[in-house]
Amino acid sequence: MEMGNLVVTGVEPLSRDAIILQTHAPWLGGAKPGQFGMLGGIPGVLLARPMSIMELRPEGNVAWQVRGVGKGTRTLLDLDLGTELHGWGPLGNSFQLGCTHPVLVGGGVGMAPLHFLYQEHYRGKGVTLIEGNKDRGGPFLEAWLDVDEADRYLSTTEDGSKGMKGLVTVPLEALLEVGQCDAVFACGPDPMLKAVESLALKYGVSCQVALEARMACGVGGCRGCWDPRHKMMVCCDGPVLEIQV
Repeated sequence: MEMGNLVVTGVEPLSRDAIILQTHAPWLGGAKPGQFGMLGGIPGVLLARPMSIMELRPEGNVAWQVRGVGKGTRTLLDLDLGTELHGWGPLGNSFQLGCTHPVLVGGGVGMAPLHFLYQEHYRGKGVTLIEGNKDRGGPFLEAWLDVDEADRYLSTTEDGSKGMKGLVTVPLEALLEVGQCDAVFACGPDPMLKAVESLALKYGVSCQVALEARMACGVGGCRGCWDPRHKMMVCCDGPVLEIQV
């Protein structure tokens, strides 16, 4: 784990309530897909916020997918270029590789660590990406993913306004039924993860999930990120968990 400053180098709108935040933070250069950082020093906010690392960019820049759901994250949406934050990381464990035809399933801002995984290890290798939100106004990362022609991207919305109508589990189960994947990587809200885990168990396919949780320290000291369903501390036991099939 390292500590350092994060200088805001870019704020790009992503949806009505989300942005891509770019910061200069070369000390995070050793991060692996699935790991996260704690962003502190947010103006007017006492505690740091955990954020999945979305992408390591050239010249020491790091990209984050941020959605405004509370005071801290809403403040991050409106930062000026040059604003200096501080933080620590990379934290937690990372996705384990080894499969050849995975499906990457993201819901909401849960697509961020999967974007990192895709760009670093699976782009152009014939993988499938499934991204879901409630409606077309959600924080889709489709444009950022820059999906290779050898791969496949599917989107879902609960109201059918973009892509397939329904939940991400609909296209996922269709792929599992015909044996078109040997592993599932997923991140998103817990109800989504619970459904994805159930499908992986049903079809006997390897599954790794990146859990989301509120936390204040990121290193196990505050015990604020206890996950009662998986019975683990998300920050130091995770955030990536392999579901035993």
